[in-house]
Amino acid sequence: MAKMTNSGAKMIAVIAVVAILAVTGVFMYMSGGAQNNIISPPSGGGTGGKVTDWRVVCGDDGLGAVPLGVQNMQDKAATTYLVTTARMYLVSNGVEQFYQTQALGNSGLTTVSSLPCGQTFRVYAAAGSNISAYKDFTVTKELNDPVVINSATWGNLIFRVYDDDNRGYVYSNDSTPDSVDAAGTWRNTSSYTGMQNKWTFYSTTSNTSGPTIGTDGYIRSTIEFETNGTLSSSNRFTDKSLLACLDAQDMSDWQAPSSIKVAGYTVASAAKPDKVSNDGYDYCWEVTDGGNVPVIGASPVALSYEIHAKSGVNPSDDLQWVFLTKGYYRKTLSEDMGNDYYKDDSSQTYVYTQTQYLVQNVD
Repeated sequence: MAKMTNSGAKMIAVIAVVAILAVTGVFMYMSGGAQNNIISPPSGGGTGGKVTDWRVVCGDDGLGAVPLGVQNMQDKAATTYLVTTARMYLVSNGVEQFYQTQALGNSGLTTVSSLPCGQTFRVYAAAGSNISAYKDFTVTKELNDPVVINSATWGNLIFRVYDDDNRGYVYSNDSTPDSVDAAGTWRNTSSYTGMQNKWTFYSTTSNTSGPTIGTDGYIRSTIEFETNGTLSSSNRFTDKSLLACLDAQDMSDWQAPSSIKVAGYTVASAAKPDKVSNDGYDYCWEVTDGGNVPVIGASPVALSYEIHAKSGVNPSDDLQWVFLTKGYYRKTLSEDMGNDYYKDDSSQTYVYTQTQYLVQNVD
């Protein structure tokens, strides 16, 4: 065999190195090692399931920015933004993964930067800010179109009670005991100085004593409610769910209520949530708009009901109502969001802490 010269050996070595580099480059390309910042869209996204090179629309870093804000849905001029700490989640195949919190101000949109292109986000405005809504968006370019969450601002209810038998509005107690307003005066639960922000309604003739039901008697009443009149142009008590619950105090006095009606809405008997049951309420009804959630705002909503004493009983226990609505909140033991009338903490705190009560006095 002929002896190989030094120059021939060097040439073979060079060719070998080039071949190794070529193979390595192909391997890196196939494994993605040379394709930094290429981010796949969420499952099901893209065209025909192909991986999109988001650098084309989002720059070399594959990141985009989104102007984000929350507006009151009643602000037709779209000039007022709401202050909240939003919670952002990555969403894929219906599963949420916490991403970050984001402070949003009232001076305009807040631009949220460095969001990965091709990813879908869900941003929540939670009930702690008296707003409760969310919105999904997908980052598709370097500077995305504004994302505005439209939410009603939660507002407390005002009440008045109508006696269907005596055909007149009922007097209520005033925060000043010697003061008597006209029967039918709207009562704002947040302005009452007593316990639990609740007003007591008496009769069509007195603001200190309620009707005497008598043996085998009954009550037929209509409770009218809406949001506080001075705020009703921008506030809503609910656009999520409305639950009305009755505490009959002594179940041995009263039969189950009947003829529960809300004009224009559908009313269905509902299971009592644990918190409501623990607070002593006996019956609950969910108020819907033909299967949809009603918006309780500036227009009065009337709930009428009838309740009879049990046979041979002369009831003397008052009747207490509570009105609740759902809201989004962060769960206690995780980053997940919940949507309920009360939170999952040990005290089962109501999502909206200013709970709406009223009492109908019975003598």
